[in-house]
Amino acid sequence: MFKYIYIIDMFFSIIINTHNQYSQIDRCIKSCLNQEYIEDYEVIISDTSDKKTINKYSKKNVKIKIVESNSYSDFPCVDQMLSIKNVLGYAKGKVICLLDGDDFFSPTKLNFLNENFSQDDMFLNQDNLVGFNEQTQKKFIINDKKGYKNNIIFNKLSNSWPKILGTSAIATNKEILDNFFSIVNPSEWNFLAIDALLSIYFDSIKPITFMGDQLTYKSFHNLNLDSTYSNKFSKNYWTRRFQQHKFYQFIHKKKYVNIDSLISKIFSN
Repeated sequence: MFKYIYIIDMFFSIIINTHNQYSQIDRCIKSCLNQEYIEDYEVIISDTSDKKTINKYSKKNVKIKIVESNSYSDFPCVDQMLSIKNVLGYAKGKVICLLDGDDFFSPTKLNFLNENFSQDDMFLNQDNLVGFNEQTQKKFIINDKKGYKNNIIFNKLSNSWPKILGTSAIATNKEILDNFFSIVNPSEWNFLAIDALLSIYFDSIKPITFMGDQLTYKSFHNLNLDSTYSNKFSKNYWTRRFQQHKFYQFIHKKKYVNIDSLISKIFSN
């Protein structure tokens, strides 16, 4: 447990969710502490790792608060969402920046968001991710205008999903996250990560904005959650896709059938 210091009118809370990302978490935390943004902000870390190794940071820096727990679920997507949900109550910022423990921010991330969204009462922004290859230690541009999670084969088959760039690209109002978790039970959507769920939810309210280049770096390695679902010949791929259809219908309160949903349903069984 930690002692929480109440701070009035804080604009940003960064929420890091991490599980056994021992080789990347130091870089992730340091990227949050090295922000050029001069106003006060906080970093809340939800750590479900088997070995607790990051306590040293909360002792060295008052910006950091660490909440430790065991894994919430055997499903990584559910564990990620519950990890975020269960620390959201500690956040005092008006705007929440989500960050996976293997990704990291550019030093200019918070400044950019402050300059462009400080007057917005309600927004969800996804900045354009830069890839980082853990094996080569090189950065690369993710060249996918529709979002790296969206399969180009089905883009023309009447899917109305918003562009989904990844959890660490997301910044949104705390109120949005509170409302989202009040109606979404993570355990019911065990194949969908929070980036897909939250993007579909917010897109039903108002358009998502896509602003900011080279603000967030997404780590690519052999343990990426997405690698579990990237094989189009696997049942996992189609189960995830079918759940995304079902969630879209749940949020929009309407049912539909199209070629994509039919194919997804067939191959998910």
